[in-house]
Amino acid sequence: MQTLKVLFWNLVFLSLFGVLCFAGLEFYLRTYQSLSIETISAVGVPIFKVDDLNTYAHNPKKMARNGYGLPIPEIFINNLGLRNDADYESETQTPRTKNILMIGDSFTFGTGVDQDETFSALLEKKLNPPIGNLAFDPDVERGLLGDTLDLSDQPSTFQLGEDDLDRDKWQVWNAGHIGYSIGNYYLLLKKYAETMPLDTVVVNIFVANDITELRRKTWILNNQKDLVKVYDQKVFANAEGKLESRTSTPPKSLAWDWLEKRLLVLRYKLELADPEFEEPTLTWPVFLSENHPAWDPNLPGYWERFLQGMQFMSDYANQKDIKLKFVLLPMDVQVDDSYRTKYARIYFDEDAKESDRPQTEIMSFCDSRQLDCVDMLPLMRSDPDREALFFNYNADPHFDKPGHELTAEAIYQMIKSDSE
Repeated sequence: MQTLKVLFWNLVFLSLFGVLCFAGLEFYLRTYQSLSIETISAVGVPIFKVDDLNTYAHNPKKMARNGYGLPIPEIFINNLGLRNDADYESETQTPRTKNILMIGDSFTFGTGVDQDETFSALLEKKLNPPIGNLAFDPDVERGLLGDTLDLSDQPSTFQLGEDDLDRDKWQVWNAGHIGYSIGNYYLLLKKYAETMPLDTVVVNIFVANDITELRRKTWILNNQKDLVKVYDQKVFANAEGKLESRTSTPPKSLAWDWLEKRLLVLRYKLELADPEFEEPTLTWPVFLSENHPAWDPNLPGYWERFLQGMQFMSDYANQKDIKLKFVLLPMDVQVDDSYRTKYARIYFDEDAKESDRPQTEIMSFCDSRQLDCVDMLPLMRSDPDREALFFNYNADPHFDKPGHELTAEAIYQMIKSDSE
């Protein structure tokens, strides 16, 4: 009898301890991992609107602070729905103005970094160096020849180089949109080519999900087989101007959701789970070989549509005499193994580690169609600070500031090679 009593109270204490641990985990996740809730239900940046062409788009002249659960001091959307401080004004365009349109998803948009830290903003600074020894902003350089400038904080001796006044003025416009893919990129190209004279368009492809995101995108073609609309079956702009999912809702218990995800990882590692019956994740199948059990059987169709989108963009750019460049942005785990610790909730299969399959496929297509493409993966792998190129937030693959700086430099070299 005494033994049963001891056993009973031991079970009670163990149960109470388990409940307290569970409650503590729930409190921790809700306090310090609030991004997990936010990204499941809605992207907390109120800068979006319903759009007839792309399902959702940026709402012009909107400003947001502390968006997406990350420390973004400020996001400003200009009059054309671009992430730029300056509005586009056709009357300021001159024969020496060269407009570059940067197209892409959240990497191009600059999730997690400030307005002037995106690789689009950094590229514009590189293309518009200071005049002589004066640190003028590119937007006021024209004042040198007409407007009155306050020179109180400038050097007392003004020096001009021989090419300082006879040079192009570059304007780089950030058309990056969270959650967009190749079909959306094509529609953005057509939209802004009709709005402003474009010299160059740079399409920034995030290889980890720009292909697999096509599973939720429905393309609508006209009678000429041209893409005219993209319907996103999952993501939309809600009444608050935030992006929301039609199918996902925040879990009632973050602790239970956390435990379920890690148990699934354990099942994979112990080979107790059959990946064939698991719903494919958004990203990983693009890295897997066809004989891998977790490979998505619909992937060839997504690849076909993705490459068709690239061809749409190339044909249109040639028709409009626009220089078109594709930049392949890698997944962090391709660059360095240290980033794999961010993805504890997902079993990133050993077979996919450092796989270059997406880059190989796209670069092969570029070579066959003579498209101007650059792969950032070798450059990032060889960078001595590669462990600092991406954020170390939980399950967040986006560039940190060094990643934006390296990408801006690579695109700058592409642009300058054309102008020489």
